[in-house]
Amino acid sequence: PQADWEGALQGMAAALGGALALGLVDGGVDVATAVAAPRWSATPPAHLAPPDRTEIEDRYHPDVIAGLRDRGQDPQVIGPWSSAMGHAHAIEIVRDAADPTALTFAAATDPRSEGLPGAC
Repeated sequence: PQADWEGALQGMAAALGGALALGLVDGGVDVATAVAAPRWSATPPAHLAPPDRTEIEDRYHPDVIAGLRDRGQDPQVIGPWSSAMGHAHAIEIVRDAADPTALTFAAATDPRSEGLPGAC
């Protein structure tokens, strides 16, 4: 997505944590790639408690997990596509560079959950 639309809405997303936003804004990936990307979570022991452990999907490269351990972390590695990582759904407004008034939409739903993107 572009960030120079003079404050115009670029899309909507619902997700647990900030990984989806990081992929879309900082990573410059499309919504389907961002929604399906591996996730990690700083997980608290109880509701409203501060996090005390890191959970990470095993789809991350092993060097990422090893790097966390090298830095003194003890990440709990969980299976791929774990619903424990939350569910994300996103719709992106895509503007045509040649014609900024022409809009299309890109949508994605999380492979970790049931659902389909929809429009009205």
